[in-house]
Amino acid sequence: MQERSLEELFWIAIDGWAHGIKQYPGEIYPELVYRVVKELHEDIQLAIRCNIIVDVMLIVEKFSAAAKYLVPEKELAFNILAQLPSPNQLKTEDQLFTLAQTIDNVEKVHSGAISRLEKKWGMGQQQAA
Repeated sequence: MQERSLEELFWIAIDGWAHGIKQYPGEIYPELVYRVVKELHEDIQLAIRCNIIVDVMLIVEKFSAAAKYLVPEKELAFNILAQLPSPNQLKTEDQLFTLAQTIDNVEKVHSGAISRLEKKWGMGQQQAA
């Protein structure tokens, strides 16, 4: 049996959650999808720590389609970004670069991603001090 990479396993998990959303027997509503995103917290953190750039917009695409486009894409993207580790939780330059690339890919589509995370992480307050 072939060993799978961490990145491949990450995307298998994403596809599994998307399938779960699609097959959900009840009404699909934003809070349900946001709860699924919250369940991905550890997976997203591990991906960044393993230098895997998380394609947030691809996750948004998969989850939005599964939820029949009932969840605003920008809010879904920002909800996924909220699961990222803070830069001060990362140990290497490679991890910081991976985090930056992940955020930049969302910022290109939805401006405000960087400033929202800076507020969350309290970076604006540190720079002002």
